[in-house]
Amino acid sequence: MRNLLTIATFLSLPLSALANQAIENKLNQLGVNIKTIEESPLKGIKTVTTEQGVMLASEDGNFLFTGELYDLSGETPVNYMIAKLKGEVDKLSDEMIVYPAKNEKFSITVFTDITCGYCQKLHEQINEYNDLGITVKYLAFPRQGPTSENADNMQSVWCMAERNKAFDLATSGELPAKATCDIDIKTHYNLGNQMGVTGTPAIITPNGNLVPGYLPPQDMLSMLQNQ
Repeated sequence: MRNLLTIATFLSLPLSALANQAIENKLNQLGVNIKTIEESPLKGIKTVTTEQGVMLASEDGNFLFTGELYDLSGETPVNYMIAKLKGEVDKLSDEMIVYPAKNEKFSITVFTDITCGYCQKLHEQINEYNDLGITVKYLAFPRQGPTSENADNMQSVWCMAERNKAFDLATSGELPAKATCDIDIKTHYNLGNQMGVTGTPAIITPNGNLVPGYLPPQDMLSMLQNQ
């Protein structure tokens, strides 16, 4: 009788729920921590958002794709996998260190590290980016990991009352005093990992694409204008 009830319950589940369960079963075996399973633009394929990033899975759970999928339906290609996490970036807006342009044309989010040479070079030119109409918003991505001494220093920067001033000083080598607050930059770091950030600076454009590496101000503007 119990087996009959189990079969009846199984058959009563919607096909979407059955697919989700099949995917959960397979990925749980691999130690993948699933956050959400949703429909994707591809027929028979599900979008799986995990702590390790955004993936695509067949409805039977037998095939898994990780990498880049581009949406070509608009005027310019958009990285679907990164764009799916753009909302998570926006949720951290109150924790970003922001350098606003007076006449904003574009706004970029930059995963940065205060010890990274090219991050320092980018920040040295912050006024030039702003003058071109580019607002720069920083999230922390300590390259040595979230438990490193560098992460502790960056945590202190983000906890200062005058965060912009502390960031300016830290990128020029003047480290802050130890400070704590409700902000936890591990959240920034984990999101960067989800989005495939492997080095800094890593730039999230307004349409959700990830651009790795430093771009001079004028090149940055040209790239944004062409997206």
